[in-house]
Amino acid sequence: VVGGACNNCSAGYYGAGCNPCTCSAHGRCSEGLNGTGACACAANYTGPTCSQCVVGLFGETCQPYPAVSDLFPTSGLDLGGYVALINGYNFKKQDRLTCAFGSNAPLNATWYSSTQLACEVPPSPQDMAGSGYVNVVVSING
Repeated sequence: VVGGACNNCSAGYYGAGCNPCTCSAHGRCSEGLNGTGACACAANYTGPTCSQCVVGLFGETCQPYPAVSDLFPTSGLDLGGYVALINGYNFKKQDRLTCAFGSNAPLNATWYSSTQLACEVPPSPQDMAGSGYVNVVVSING
């Protein structure tokens, strides 16, 4: 309690009993003697204490999910052994980036920037050789 007549709550406290606010660093508490303790969340955050990301965002800083926009080259030999560049956005530099081509096991990807990864293309599995297309799956968590 603060104030000349002890008639207000200290910063970070609210209500008649001057209860501690529970907002995370991403929220602003309705504090003071007449405050409710409710948290007003910063952009991209939600939840009672503003500690969760809004739908469609993730991570400690609540950023958009990474996404792939294109691949170069878009075709190649069944023998593999060349590098494919994966273009997109919001790629984070981390140890668990992988690429999987068709039914091949995932391989480590090389992070170049927030908009580009590189993946070595493995040989096509026998069941896929000459079939024309393979799915390429990029994973941010292995």
